[in-house]
Amino acid sequence: MNQDSRAIQNNFQQVYDRAIEQKDEPGTVEKLRQLAKRFSLQKVFTESRGSIIDARIPLFVFSFAEELQKSFMPLFVAEYYQPNSWISRDIMIGLPISVFMGVIAIITPLPAAGPTATAANGSLCLA
Repeated sequence: MNQDSRAIQNNFQQVYDRAIEQKDEPGTVEKLRQLAKRFSLQKVFTESRGSIIDARIPLFVFSFAEELQKSFMPLFVAEYYQPNSWISRDIMIGLPISVFMGVIAIITPLPAAGPTATAANGSLCLA
């Protein structure tokens, strides 16, 4: 697409240069300037570099979609709950999300222990 834009700009520049050289009609050059301004035909195209800021919206959408499912977990459990005598409906609805949060709370600090344990002896074996 960038090559097509450059080709259009080159063609326009040739027409614009011819209009300036020939000086046929005084309004032609002004019309071409307005056309160039409207469609950015004289703007220099450069390759844009991505930045970390470009990742914010997709990262937010991904995180939101990942966490949104957890809010519906109690409704899902309530739909499939079968009454029984040893566990009440309210406990059964809250149990899966409570277990999930408990597992996350227990597991979260564990990865931090890995690098400190391997750094203590000065070697890190990845093989």
